Amino acid sequence: MRILAAAIGLLCASVYGQGVPVRLANTFELHLAQGSAQIEWVSPSTFRFARNWGAPSGSAAPINTATVAVAVEDLGARLRFRTRYLTVELAKDAGRLDVQAREGPLASATLRREGNLVAVENPVAAAERFYGLGSRRTANLDLRGSLVETKRPFLISSAGYGEYFRTPGASTFDLASSRPDRWRTTVPGDRVEFFFYYGPSPKDILGEHLVAAAEAEYFGAADLAIRKPSRPSAGQASWEELRGTVYALQHESMSAMLAPSFDLSRYQASGGALAARASQLAAFLPTLYASPDETLRAMLDWRTRLIPYLVAYGYEARVRGGPLIHPLAMQFPKDAVAARYSGEFMVGDELLVAPVLGTLETVRVYLPPGIWTDLRTNQVYQGRQEITVPTVPEQMPIFTRNGTILPLAGEAPGAPLELHYFPKLGAEFFLFEEDLADVSQLHAAPAGEFLRLESESLKARTYEWIVHHTPACRKVTLGNTELVQVATRARLAPGTWYYDPAAESLHVVVTAAADGDEIVNVSF
Repeated sequence: MRILAAAIGLLCASVYGQGVPVRLANTFELHLAQGSAQIEWVSPSTFRFARNWGAPSGSAAPINTATVAVAVEDLGARLRFRTRYLTVELAKDAGRLDVQAREGPLASATLRREGNLVAVENPVAAAERFYGLGSRRTANLDLRGSLVETKRPFLISSAGYGEYFRTPGASTFDLASSRPDRWRTTVPGDRVEFFFYYGPSPKDILGEHLVAAAEAEYFGAADLAIRKPSRPSAGQASWEELRGTVYALQHESMSAMLAPSFDLSRYQASGGALAARASQLAAFLPTLYASPDETLRAMLDWRTRLIPYLVAYGYEARVRGGPLIHPLAMQFPKDAVAARYSGEFMVGDELLVAPVLGTLETVRVYLPPGIWTDLRTNQVYQGRQEITVPTVPEQMPIFTRNGTILPLAGEAPGAPLELHYFPKLGAEFFLFEEDLADVSQLHAAPAGEFLRLESESLKARTYEWIVHHTPACRKVTLGNTELVQVATRARLAPGTWYYDPAAESLHVVVTAAADGDEIVNVSF
């Protein structure tokens, strides 16, 4: 108690103009002529900043109990904080906060009281884009030029940083709407508190937010069960409403809302093509409300096959803060063209889906960098282009990229777990084993005239590796054992392989032991 009291006394002695404040855990506090300010380092790339013009709010429990390496310098009227990734300069009157990464400046905030509000202003770079701030049903995911009032004040900037304002009530964000050269946040009261996250990618920012704000969301296999609607749907659904849902899912992901839900019953009541297309979207969404009918039954087979994939991303949401839905602006932040497309998105890292949002014979799809396969047709496309593909009633366009392992439950009950690999880049996937609370690791990589397929499985399980777009091979071995080639896929069994010349795909079935490491080598 005496040591704590002495530390608090030293903190109180740190007044504007009197040098470097004393550190308590990862927090540095300035006691000012009017109120106080705190900067708390959550990690080398994240800090919490609070400025209080009223009575002290008391010391909060540290977010990170481990020591964050921070060097502090007294620059006269300013303090400089340096970590591995950031340099922050804070005016000793707490009216200005400049943040810089190794690549250059990130933000330069000025803070001031304006009546019963606190205003925080930042300059805007010429090509800077803004995402987040809650759910909305607008096609443009970039909020630059907007005035937004929100109770979900989480913002991602394409400049490589994110901010989350922790304050009661609604916050207002003027994102270069009043002035093209600045963005401005106002919060009610005499106190402002926000987290600053340096990514630089959107996924990195979301991971930092998970740690700092402790807003974990999670869904497992049990959560994927279809739920009964709480009340009958009112009115008729429309294509416009479905389009709005596609946009809202992406705004929510950019706002750190990780596990989306969907009420299919409203579309089921409308029937026809609208209900069918809505059900194709619903197959990918974890929390689903629906009524039993033909529309639902047609979708359930595909949803059931997706369960291993979806469960893996439910785990990622909990441990990394990653949403299931990845807008192209999130998945490909360096592709400025991709950022303009909001009628399509990624589900996880492996699947690009283009919902059919009307009675259309074709849809236009932008393919980001890579080599992409249409899962409906097995046709291959080069990325960085917009393509036109025909629609079919049974399925929306779905693509996956080279360097991907896509796990799918087998088509029949008891069939092996399918591991679809799209070469020729190396790939990995982590299957979450819910009963073991750990992951089985899957790896695939070309190595000259060989291809290596590896399963580090925590559970005893039979896998069917399916290697797409590959020439016929000479030999397949598991360890030192040569596997047997069979004439048709129907004759596959553990320890055998089959090559499909029409599809140019190789199928290898192996049984993995619990805690085993099964390595398949394919020779060409």
